[in-house]
Amino acid sequence: MQNVLSNTAQETLHGLAKDYAAYNLWAVNQMVNWLRTHPQDLMDTAVLSSFKGIRQTITHIMNTQDWWQGVLQHNADDSLYGREHTGSMEDLYNDIIGHSQAFLEDVNALTEEELNEVVPFSIPYVGDFKAPRYQMIQHAVTHGTYHRGQVVTIAHHLDIHDAPMTDYMFYLLMAK
Repeated sequence: MQNVLSNTAQETLHGLAKDYAAYNLWAVNQMVNWLRTHPQDLMDTAVLSSFKGIRQTITHIMNTQDWWQGVLQHNADDSLYGREHTGSMEDLYNDIIGHSQAFLEDVNALTEEELNEVVPFSIPYVGDFKAPRYQMIQHAVTHGTYHRGQVVTIAHHLDIHDAPMTDYMFYLLMAK
């Protein structure tokens, strides 16, 4: 039976966090490459969902990831809540890929000790909390996964049915 985790991910929390952040970048690239093959005017079509459409959902994924990245670095930017992306869809695609690459680089730069460090943070309109960085990384990636699923559902409402598989296990089995 083949082991699907990399040796690094098996050995340390740091390796697993790095692998999870790499998965996030891979999944974002899969989503963007898929969406680029469809009419871009559909990305602004309103569909009943958590967010108005695909553009707004991708913007939310990126802004929230950026906010958590700021928490990891002790400089969260609360103005990211509700911020709209005003560029073209291609600009948004490039931005979310770039931001996901920066997230991966920041995770890679953290030491094992820093991953375990409990960091205080305040979620606007919710309250003050503290958690270890590795849990924040896991949450940021899981949050993006949740909303990428919404992008697929919105796309189905727009008669786009050829979404790529972006499950974490698929990444481990096929993409690495």
